[in-house]
Amino acid sequence: MSSYIEQQKSTYREISFSIKGMILFLLFLILPFFDMVNGFLVVGGYLPEGGLASPSQLGRLLATIILFMVCFFKKLNTGWVFLLYYLIGIEIFYGLQHLQTYGVMYGIMSAYKIVYIVLTCIVLKFYLKNERDYHLLGKFLKWNLYLISGSLFFSLLSGLGNSTYGHGFGTKGFFASGNGIGVYMGVMTLIMFAFKKYKIYENVSTVALVIFALSTGVIGSKTAMLLSLICLLCLMWFSRYRPVWLGLGIVGFILILPKVYEVFNVVFDVVVKRYEASESLIMFLGSGRIGYVEGALHVFLAQSDVNLRLLFGSGAFVSFQVPKNAIYDTLETDLFDVLFMYGIVGVSFFLTLFVYILFSLRNHFIFLLAAVLLFSHSIIAGHVIFNGMSSFAIVVLFIISIFIKNRPSNAK
Repeated sequence: MSSYIEQQKSTYREISFSIKGMILFLLFLILPFFDMVNGFLVVGGYLPEGGLASPSQLGRLLATIILFMVCFFKKLNTGWVFLLYYLIGIEIFYGLQHLQTYGVMYGIMSAYKIVYIVLTCIVLKFYLKNERDYHLLGKFLKWNLYLISGSLFFSLLSGLGNSTYGHGFGTKGFFASGNGIGVYMGVMTLIMFAFKKYKIYENVSTVALVIFALSTGVIGSKTAMLLSLICLLCLMWFSRYRPVWLGLGIVGFILILPKVYEVFNVVFDVVVKRYEASESLIMFLGSGRIGYVEGALHVFLAQSDVNLRLLFGSGAFVSFQVPKNAIYDTLETDLFDVLFMYGIVGVSFFLTLFVYILFSLRNHFIFLLAAVLLFSHSIIAGHVIFNGMSSFAIVVLFIISIFIKNRPSNAK
């Protein structure tokens, strides 16, 4: 007993006094509060959507400064500097064409979001090297999920948070993007379950995982509902009592199927109406983004400098538009947004990162499933690379992929 107490004291001393602990505390427990304040102000009409210098952006700017200082003093990988030059150079070049101060600032802010992802990967890769470090990572992830789940349930029960669609069932808590928080919670819940399953961090109960999955479902978006269901199915499938759970689930589903359809239509009325109005399942899942991409390609390919822009991109503000007539717009599908913003060069970096993570996690089904779901959502529905919370899931998966790749086989 005394040895366990000493171990816990040692862990908390590490959390309290190390730079590693400070960075993890900032990323997992402080930044979500900035996101909540940001969402509350945006939905309340106090801040414009896509505005500059929002609380969320300022929070991550603080994190970026700290990460930069760590990279500088520890003399870590400086490749991100060339990436920053590349992104800023594109924004300035096309900024001289559209001559909009907001456009240049928006482009620089978008560039910094990508650099933030890279910096976080570099710093966490440096600090997280062994089983004990990843045990600490699992602890912070658990606290992070408790914090966000609690805010979602509080929002649902109190009615003080933001409605996901403005009416009907579903709350995104105090966050601005229902899609962003939905994919984050679903993917991170699967990652948390994988930590337990693969014995990286086992101090999380099944009850806690069920709570995380259910809190994802209360968001009410189709992404959140799908991810919530997948999380619950994984918990049942990998349970010691799988035959019992699956048997009860099948019998129960058959018995209540008529009621399920009736309740589903009432509770998730917005999602049902959107499905009924869609031409196909693909159009429903893409929420009309296929049409947006077709229109963007038509505008983009009609311009004279298409080859140069296809290779290097036109910056975040111009994207697929004619530079002189550009306004704030986004396709909300990361693959084509990155293509139009940063060209084939940007897409190559984007896809290389995804392929590396997927390949590294190929033998760990739950981690692989989390990665596939995240990247599928990124390509189809966006809200990942340029969303501060969702992009952090990419970082976590990247760090885990390095750990899994180097982990001794007898420790798996």
